[in-house]
Amino acid sequence: RARAGALLARLQREGQAPPRLALGGVFPGRAGLERSYQSARALLRLGHRRGATPTLHCYADQTLAVLLAGLGEGWQADELRQPLARLAQHDRDGLLRQTLVAWFAHDMKSAAAARALHVHRNTLDYRLRRAGELSGLDLARLDDCLLLYIALQIDLS
Repeated sequence: RARAGALLARLQREGQAPPRLALGGVFPGRAGLERSYQSARALLRLGHRRGATPTLHCYADQTLAVLLAGLGEGWQADELRQPLARLAQHDRDGLLRQTLVAWFAHDMKSAAAARALHVHRNTLDYRLRRAGELSGLDLARLDDCLLLYIALQIDLS
C-alpha cells in the first residue's frame, strides 16, 4: 500500500493524471495470484460503479463490499432489495436512505452518524425508527440490520 501511494504521489507531482490502482487480496498458493487479480478487478469495477474518486483501492479496506457485489443479480438479490423498495415508496427525497447509509458507515453509532449528517441525535433516532417502520425491519435486531446493510451494499454496487 505504501509503495502504491508513493507511486501515485510521484505521478501527481509530475503533473500526470493518476491511474486507478487496485491492490487485490493476498491469497496463498499458486491459485492465490489469480484470486488476487480477480479481487483487484472486482475492486475496480465496484469503484467505477460507485463513482469512487480515490485512485487507490485496497481489498483489505473493502472486502465485504467486494464480496457482496457478486450477489447483485438473481431472485436472491431481488429479495434482499425488498426492504429498500418498501422504504423508497415513502422516502421520495432519499433522506431516510441517506440516514441509513451514514448510520452503517459509522458502524451503527448514532452520535457519529448524527454529526456526519449535521443533525441532532434525536432527529437521527427518529429517522432510523421511521426507516425501520417503512422497510418492515426492526433495526434493533441483528438479522434485520444485516439484511438492510447487505441490500444497501448490493444496491450501491
